[in-house]
Amino acid sequence: MGEDLLDTCLSDTKMLIFDESTQAMWAVIVHLVSGMKQLEKLLLTGDKHQLGVHLADFPTILQNGFGLESVLEQVECSKGVRYTFLTKCYRSHPKIVECISVAKYEPEEKLISGTSAEDRSLLTASKFPLPKQNVPIVLINSKAMCRQDPCGPSLTNDIHEDCAIMLVDSLLNEFGENILERTVVLCMYLYQAAELKAAFNRRGEYNGLQVVSVDAYQSQENDVVILITTRTRNRDEQVKMGMDFFKDDRRACVALTRARHAIFLIGDLVHVSEGQVWQKFIAKAIQSTSVVKEDYCAAVYYNDAERRADGELHGKFGSLVDSEFLREWQRTFGNGEANYEGNQENSINFSFAYAAHDQPGPSRPNVNVVDGRNGNVQNANRGGRVFVQGGGARGSYRGMAKNKRSQQ
Repeated sequence: MGEDLLDTCLSDTKMLIFDESTQAMWAVIVHLVSGMKQLEKLLLTGDKHQLGVHLADFPTILQNGFGLESVLEQVECSKGVRYTFLTKCYRSHPKIVECISVAKYEPEEKLISGTSAEDRSLLTASKFPLPKQNVPIVLINSKAMCRQDPCGPSLTNDIHEDCAIMLVDSLLNEFGENILERTVVLCMYLYQAAELKAAFNRRGEYNGLQVVSVDAYQSQENDVVILITTRTRNRDEQVKMGMDFFKDDRRACVALTRARHAIFLIGDLVHVSEGQVWQKFIAKAIQSTSVVKEDYCAAVYYNDAERRADGELHGKFGSLVDSEFLREWQRTFGNGEANYEGNQENSINFSFAYAAHDQPGPSRPNVNVVDGRNGNVQNANRGGRVFVQGGGARGSYRGMAKNKRSQQ
C-alpha cells in the first residue's frame, strides 16, 4: 500500500508523521521514505515502554541486526536524531496516571495527568460501588486455579472468567446497554479470551462488548477496562511454571494503560507482582484503595454491596476487603504503605450454577435460585450462568464455585 501511495499523494510529501512507530520495522520505514524524494522531516511517535515489533515468528538469527527491529529502537541510539518526551497523559483518570507513572515511567519520565478527575468520572460519580468511590481502580485478588489449553501453552481461569461476566452484567445494570461499547475485557492469554468470548456468546445480547488479548489491543483505549491476568499460584498440574511472558514489562505497560475512566484488575495480585511493572502499579494503587476479594463481584452483581460508616464496603456476609492480601504483600515485598484492615470473619458465600441442558439431569441437579436483584426465582438448569447463594454462614465464593463444579 505504501509503495502505491509513493506514486500519488506521497510523492510531494515534505513532512511525514508516523504514529505507533514502535510497531514498525526499521527496514520498512527506510524503504518507504527512500522513495519520498521531497521529504524534509520525519516525525516518529511511539512509546518505547510498550510492545514493539513481534519477532518471535522470525528465525532467531534474523531477529537482531537485520533491520526487523522497531524503528524507534534504532533512531533512539542515533546521535543525529532529536527526540523529546511527551509527559502529559490525556487518556486516563488522574489516579490511574499516577499508578502508571510510578509503575514504568519514573523517574526519567514522570507522567502528568492532562485531564481532571471530573472529566473521567463515569464510575466515580455514579452509584456503582467502588472500594474507594473516588478511585477508579478496582483490585480483585483471586487465587483460583488456572488451567492450560489442551492444544497449547496458553491458559484460562474459570473463576476469573466468572468475575468478569459478573462485572459486565453489573455495569449493564447500572449504565444500560451503551456501556458495552465503552467497555473492553482484556486477557493476558489467548485461551482465556477464547473461553470468555464463548461464554458471552452463549449468554447472548452483549453487542458491542470487546473481548481481546492485550497484545491485540495496543494503540487502542476504552472508558472501562476489565483486565484478566489468569495465571495464579494454584494451577492445574499441566500448567508450566514459566513467567517470562507474563513478566514482560512492555506487555504489562500496554495492559495497564488502556483505560480512560476505570480499570478492574482481576488476578492473584501477589503472584503477578513478580513482574516489576505489576508490582509497582499495585503498590502505588493500594496507597489509595483497598484490595477486595472475589466476593466483591457477587456483591456488586446482586446489589448487596454497601458502604459502612468507616468507608469500607461490606456484603451480606461481611467485609469485601481482602485483609489477608495486605499481610501477604507485606511478607513478600515488605511494603507497608497501604493502611486498610479488613474483616476476615465472614465472606460472601456465593457460587455459580452451570446448566448446559434445558431439563435437569443426574449430572445437573435441579437448583432454584433467588435473584437478589428482584426476588425472582430462577431455575439454574434453564441455561446460562447465575450466582446462587451457598449454604452456611462461612466459606468463600471461590470454594463454593469449586464445589459446585465438582457436583456437575
